[in-house]
Amino acid sequence: MLSVRSTAKGASMRFGASRPFLGLVAVMLVLAACSGAEVAEKVIESQEGVGDIEIEENDGTVALEFEDEEGTVSGVFGGGEIPADFPVPVPDGGTVTAVLTQAGNTSVALSYAQSEFESLKSFYADYVEGKTVLLEAASADPPAATWIVEVEGGSINITVADSGSTTEVVIAVVSDTG
Repeated sequence: MLSVRSTAKGASMRFGASRPFLGLVAVMLVLAACSGAEVAEKVIESQEGVGDIEIEENDGTVALEFEDEEGTVSGVFGGGEIPADFPVPVPDGGTVTAVLTQAGNTSVALSYAQSEFESLKSFYADYVEGKTVLLEAASADPPAATWIVEVEGGSINITVADSGSTTEVVIAVVSDTG
């Protein structure tokens, strides 16, 4: 069952290029995993609006960087470092699985032990308390919780989900100008 609650009347959310960006990233990951970086680069570069792309595979991580209409896109999958200026607290004990940046937007994905689901959900529920919550959603099957909060200059989207074997946390900081 899915429960959705919007608490800000008349609030509008702008996600800029994040949907096409995330779609392109998904295609890149599949191509890089299935056919190697060289083939993935050629396919991605053939997409309209995407410039030269660099994909580097190293010890289980895939790093990429390319230009599109919105500016430079960079990411690390299978690892990475949380940016020092990342504005959202991240509890200890997680493993960074991806970091993406594009035009003032930053997304971080982390993986935790499955047993951490409830504590992580509570941690982020406490974090958003007192903030302007634009959307709050929860699901029982699979267990997941999502919050979108308004912050000066943009929004923050936080999702905590039980994947069945791990707890995944994805945090996207989206700039109004990004």
